[in-house]
Amino acid sequence: MKIAGAFLPKNKENGSAQAIANHEYSEELLLESEERYRLLCQSLGIGIGYYTLDGKVKAFNEIALKNMGLKESDVVGKSIHDLFPKNEADVYFGRLLSTIQKNNVLEFEDRVILPTGEKWFTSLFSCVKNSNEKVLGVQVISKDITERKKMEQAVSNSLKDSQRRESEISALLKASKAVLQKKEFPDSARAIFDACKELLGATAGYVALLSDDGKENIVLFLDSGGLPCTVDPSLPMPIRGLRAEAYNSGKIAIENDFPQSKWQKFSPKGHVQLKNVLFAPLKIEQRTVGVIGLANKPGGYTKRDAEMAMAFGELASVALVNSKILEILEENEKELKIHSEHLERLVKERTKKLELSSLYARNLIEASLDPLVTISAKGKITDVNKATELATGCSREELIGSDFSSYFVEPEKAKMGYKRVFAEGVVKDYPLTIKHKNGKITEVLYNATVYKNVLAKYKVFLQRLEILLNKRRPKSRLRKHQRN
Repeated sequence: MKIAGAFLPKNKENGSAQAIANHEYSEELLLESEERYRLLCQSLGIGIGYYTLDGKVKAFNEIALKNMGLKESDVVGKSIHDLFPKNEADVYFGRLLSTIQKNNVLEFEDRVILPTGEKWFTSLFSCVKNSNEKVLGVQVISKDITERKKMEQAVSNSLKDSQRRESEISALLKASKAVLQKKEFPDSARAIFDACKELLGATAGYVALLSDDGKENIVLFLDSGGLPCTVDPSLPMPIRGLRAEAYNSGKIAIENDFPQSKWQKFSPKGHVQLKNVLFAPLKIEQRTVGVIGLANKPGGYTKRDAEMAMAFGELASVALVNSKILEILEENEKELKIHSEHLERLVKERTKKLELSSLYARNLIEASLDPLVTISAKGKITDVNKATELATGCSREELIGSDFSSYFVEPEKAKMGYKRVFAEGVVKDYPLTIKHKNGKITEVLYNATVYKNVLAKYKVFLQRLEILLNKRRPKSRLRKHQRN
């Protein structure tokens, strides 16, 4: 912008007019600059505040007023201590002084409770100076980062949840391995307890089972967490107090302020000092048979702790059932071994008797002068004595498995004979003629009976071929044989 006075003659009067024109021009430029700065502050979309050196508000832009939930008249001329609670105001005023003293830009991140709610801001504190570098005040530029902080918190919470779930799965797997690997319940119970205690952050506890009469808590082991405990763990521990709640309900029982609770009176003298307590039931077929007790977790137990403790209680219940089954199996195995050894002795004794009996029978068979033959229901020879070998001229190996009827002069008659045995069970003095392989023939009387093998699955014929010493035996002798 040009001023007309700039073309006046250079005299005294003209000089004054020139100075006035320059001053007015400078004011216009200043006003224009201020307006541009104001518009810039309003259009940036961030809160800007201007404070005097003594901490009073000189100006807030519209965004800053909106963030505070106030009007311009509520803030201009007010000190920081008028606008914020004392603790926060002291912090903010200290930052103003630090900015002035250091003559530098300082950055801070704050969680602020405003009438509009909880918000997060990142703020830049910088000095406002004149052309001579004199500090006139402090400008605070605050950017609302609430949404970013919410996203960061959500990511952080998600990461924590993921890590927590990973820890839970790892602890449950560790406890599950104990169920599979350890046969004795006290061993598996200790491993499960340790995994649960570590996951939940407890510092003391125990595992106990219900007595057979259902009146006492029998402690398997006690972990005092390094705290003094003079109570004798072998003494009876009645089912009462908070543990009775877990036994009776079959659910988790928690007390996070044990010293002030109604359960404190049940603690015996010399017991470990308890701040908080959790009991998880061990259940078999819906009946509570024991508990996992945990105590003294910093900060107390949560709903999630209760859910996880219940899971560990279920694993301990499985371990208890598993150990009982293994005990039964081991007892059965011992009994079975005793019976097996007894049976083995009986079998050996019986086998020996059978061997002696078989040897005796074999000797009797071999001692017979008459041919003795056993055949199957199909007429195949299964055994012979020496007399049969002599009568037929065939070895024992040749005879066994061959057709019985093929060694007689009349094979069909021989077949009819053993078929009669099959039908009637016995045949006496049935006349046949044996044919030796050298052509010699021998008349015999065929006597046979049926017996079954040991398994009674098929029949065998025991046949005695009585050799008639005379080729032509009198009819009276034949009739005598027939009568017998």
